[in-house]
Amino acid sequence: MQAGGHSRNSAAVQQNSGAEPEQAGPSQLPSLSQITQSHYELEFENPSSTWARKLFADAERTSLEMADDLENARNGRSGCLRSKARSTSHNTRAVSLSSHSQASQQQRPSTSSTPSSPHHSPSPSRLSRLGAYTSRPIQTSPEREKRKSREEVVLLHRVPEDGAAMEFHSAPISQSFSSRNANDQTGDGYDRSSQTTTPVIGTAPRYLGGQPLTMDDDDEEEEEQWILDEELARQGLYRGSYRQLVSLYSLTPVFTFLAFLFLAYLPKIAYPTIDATPGAPYPYSPFLPFPLPEILTPIAFWALSYLLSSFIFSLFSFVFPNSSRLSLLLGSLFQSSLGLILREAVVPILLVPRSAVFDHPTWRDISFLRTWWVALGWAAAEAVVGLKQGYDGIALYRDVLVSVRRIISSPKRSQKQKNVQMPGELVDVERRPLLERRSSVASSTATQSDANLKNSIEEEVERDVDELIALRGREELEDLYGMPFIHIPVFISCLHRLNSVLFVLGSTLLLTAAYMRSSLSLDPPNSTADRLGASFVDAFHRHSSRSHGDIQFFITFPLLVVLQWVLSLLHTPQVLPRIGVQTFVYIGFMISLGVFFAGLGVWEGII
Repeated sequence: MQAGGHSRNSAAVQQNSGAEPEQAGPSQLPSLSQITQSHYELEFENPSSTWARKLFADAERTSLEMADDLENARNGRSGCLRSKARSTSHNTRAVSLSSHSQASQQQRPSTSSTPSSPHHSPSPSRLSRLGAYTSRPIQTSPEREKRKSREEVVLLHRVPEDGAAMEFHSAPISQSFSSRNANDQTGDGYDRSSQTTTPVIGTAPRYLGGQPLTMDDDDEEEEEQWILDEELARQGLYRGSYRQLVSLYSLTPVFTFLAFLFLAYLPKIAYPTIDATPGAPYPYSPFLPFPLPEILTPIAFWALSYLLSSFIFSLFSFVFPNSSRLSLLLGSLFQSSLGLILREAVVPILLVPRSAVFDHPTWRDISFLRTWWVALGWAAAEAVVGLKQGYDGIALYRDVLVSVRRIISSPKRSQKQKNVQMPGELVDVERRPLLERRSSVASSTATQSDANLKNSIEEEVERDVDELIALRGREELEDLYGMPFIHIPVFISCLHRLNSVLFVLGSTLLLTAAYMRSSLSLDPPNSTADRLGASFVDAFHRHSSRSHGDIQFFITFPLLVVLQWVLSLLHTPQVLPRIGVQTFVYIGFMISLGVFFAGLGVWEGII
């Protein structure tokens, strides 16, 4: 948020120098209001959203509370009692003032901590330097548990030496951060501000083998960013720019288009002897030349499969209302089978087996090229809908995206801005309902007509409903992926689209080759071709010679259904958050690549 001329679009909140931040337990994080007021400013992508107004109101209310605390401290009223009450309510432990002062006056060589992983959790001593904690504990991670188990063995806690150490006042956040920055410059690892100010809970340095434990600047900056991300997530906010996210995701459709372009020219490059214009028996229209029928027909059948998917899952949920897992398993299995059946139904509709010249599947046959384009048409429809859903998922985060910038303010600037005012129209927005009462709206719009008043109410209701719908959509996406959708790397999205295309190509080639070898692709014995010259015995012999092809078809079809079913089950809220999006995409890539080369193999394309 930019302080100054854009009061409606942004607001920068600075902490008063004499305010007393609330204290909490050492296993919690600093609150968003305390972090942003002293170090960061937030700028919303959509300042008129409910999230922005709520945060502005929270910042204003926090500033007023801090001003009241400062006034009480100056007048000497209930300052010590407030500190004791907060300390007791959060079950905190006081730090000895005398021992902390003695430690800060000594000059000892410092040791740097071992660099942690890029996703490590901040240590309790690092969190304590922020001067305050939130009411929600940090979510544990494997890196944090390993680090905690190592630290608990050698960590020495300091205990109060006398009762006077229990009486203290909390240093403000700005002072704790300024003292920490001074320590980073000197490199001694001690809080020199303790010589002139009272200590903050948990700010005493930790000792490891008699040496003070310090951290590198990069690790400290990384932990600050980690803390800020956690607090923004608690408020339902995310760092980022909507334009930047859309531009970055646009690499996915560009990559998908290039992949389709390469696969469209691959048969001509790898198999140049294929005739580009297949002839009879398929009657191509001048208005629908090759390969338009091979593209449009699978697109229509894919749309039918997509429309039936919701009905299938709803049907199994109705049949098995008490078993969601069973309905999910059966629904995914039935949908996978239906998709393969509809995709293979395009082959006999377009008379692909009738255009075959060879008696076995081979890339030299024109049926290979037609089957190739049938698969590309199905994959194109799937890719377009998937890309559109990706853009819709990013649009759900537009109202909760903020731009965070760090403020490095001097004491003079903090003294000037300690009485900063928020826009009056944004005060106490959180205390008001989403839909304002008619009386308040009527008083603020007394000069407007009833028609304008009704329109304003309807617009506000529509805006609130849209934000609730977006909130529900974000929750569904995060339940599915186990992480915010905007945090999925663009490389993973590109690889997922490539997996889909390769799997469709490979499975279509495999199933069509098995279908053309089976008796299902032949005309019945009493067909027109048999009546024109072939005897019943010859037709029966021709059908019986395809028994081996029938076995191959009834093996290939269930195998492809199982593979499609496994991929569908991995892409469910019950499994995907556990294994991770990256793991799912890599597993899909291995399966899709194997199916693709297997499809080329049955058509003698890699021999």
